Amino acid sequence: MADHFANRLKVETDSSPDGEIDQAYRLLFGRKPDAEEIALSRALISRRGLTAFCRAMWNTSEFLFVD
Repeated sequence: MADHFANRLKVETDSSPDGEIDQAYRLLFGRKPDAEEIALSRALISRRGLTAFCRAMWNTSEFLFVD
């Protein structure tokens, strides 16, 4: 699922980390990321790659407890 989501982000954005981060937050949480979330997301993508970022996004408690 994380691989598929990472590929979707690459296709739907300009493939910049900021564009991918923004699109991921909009698709999964229905909102824009705040400055701290952007910084942490950039660091994760830089160290581990986009797929790891997507996996982390799918495993957040914010996503799991949507009303």
